[in-house]
Amino acid sequence: MWADFSTASDHGQMYGWGTLDARTADVAQSNLKRDGWLRSTDGDLVYFTEDPAYAIATDEDGFGMTYEFGDGWVKFADTKQGLLLIDWKG
Repeated sequence: MWADFSTASDHGQMYGWGTLDARTADVAQSNLKRDGWLRSTDGDLVYFTEDPAYAIATDEDGFGMTYEFGDGWVKFADTKQGLLLIDWKG
């Protein structure tokens, strides 16, 4: 998380990346669906984004907090557009 904590503000950004086995990915996606997150796909990638009606902030396309699931990994950012900033070279 990046933010200026020296002052009360909603100007912070969240990013995350981690490895994930197929079973854990299935459970995580099932839980996100159960909790009302919206599912979409792009090729082999699966996205879950919060309902924009409840989002604190959204990107220019209207997406708030979003998870991106790939083969063996997951990314998270406070907007879908923010996922582009995560580039893992492992």
